[in-house]
Amino acid sequence: MKKKWLLSMLTVVLVVAFLLAGCTAGQANEPAVSGKTVLKTALSEYTDKEILARVALYCDYYGVEEDALKEDTQIWNRLIEGIVNDYAFVDMAAAMAEESGIPVPDAQSEEVETVFGQLLTEIDGVIQKNAQEPLEGEALLKAEDEYMAGLGFTREEYRGFAQRKVTSALLQREWGKDIEITEEELQSEYQANLDAQKQYMDIDPVYAVNFIKKGEQAVVYYPQGLKYIKSITVPLDAETRGKAAILYNEGKMRDYNILLEEAVAALEPEIEEIRAKLQSGTPFEELMGEYGADGQEGQLVSEADTKMITDFQKAVKELQNVGDVAECDTYEGHHFIQYSAEVKPGAVPLDEVSEALKQGILQKKAIASYEQKMLQALNTAKEAGTVVLDFDSLMLEEAENA
Repeated sequence: MKKKWLLSMLTVVLVVAFLLAGCTAGQANEPAVSGKTVLKTALSEYTDKEILARVALYCDYYGVEEDALKEDTQIWNRLIEGIVNDYAFVDMAAAMAEESGIPVPDAQSEEVETVFGQLLTEIDGVIQKNAQEPLEGEALLKAEDEYMAGLGFTREEYRGFAQRKVTSALLQREWGKDIEITEEELQSEYQANLDAQKQYMDIDPVYAVNFIKKGEQAVVYYPQGLKYIKSITVPLDAETRGKAAILYNEGKMRDYNILLEEAVAALEPEIEEIRAKLQSGTPFEELMGEYGADGQEGQLVSEADTKMITDFQKAVKELQNVGDVAECDTYEGHHFIQYSAEVKPGAVPLDEVSEALKQGILQKKAIASYEQKMLQALNTAKEAGTVVLDFDSLMLEEAENA
């Protein structure tokens, strides 16, 4: 089971920054980089280059242009401060956990392994994205080590960092366990989520599908045109599939349709076999097991999703009632598509999502409480000289017309 409380609070800061990145102010300027130490704790030292390497990692991993973030100095500066503070907080977590009676987890524990895996997944995603061909084995390990070195870590040090992040999360959970939620807060959270989800989901059906699939937040609204489908594909051979996909993507529809018609004709015996079994009453799920399936659990789609292959989208729109089956041909092959479950559009009643909303409120309150206590501890450590912060050179100056 995924432990959501292990997720870094920095992710929250980063996501907020990315959502706001469209609101730019003034001209971008550049941080001054010299290789100097900008953060020193009892456990670690980080240079300005290593902090910017972390920024680059997150930007590359989440698909955000670094220059776009620099165009809004407030967002950039908040991100830099968030990264530096996050490093400082996790380094201070062990001592503070001890003060709170929380045991530090073993470096080889399941929780540490989970977070270490998450950290490596971010790095691997960027490595594979920028590699000319997929890396694996020793080549991938070497690339990971080189990337971690750019962040200021050896592999073992990065595992230690993961250990401290788990300790930090345990501390956050401990401090947040006595938090209470009022009915007014629950109602306010529900309304805020409803307004936001309605606004974005009605505009962008792809966003709606992805948001619901992730399951990271309570879903309090469903837009029109969502369906759960199951499908069986009788596939084209790889060579024909590749040729057909190229013709489709290049808009050469006459040649595409000719090639597709000829290719699907060769699949007709298997298509007719499946069709006959459906007509005789064989359950769709049974045929999925027999012929292979595109989604055993059902796939959430939107009728308005123009990123679907055109003929597949048309077939989805034809499905009017749960249980209906439509057929279509695409460059993937011949598809049997079943309308497997209805998604009722509109607002979800509060009583159906109250528990999920409460978890979201608790998480936000716990993060706020954690940040407040850690900032107080950080200020105390700075005054005592046990933590040194000097990252002003990475901050951008506000534009005069901002």
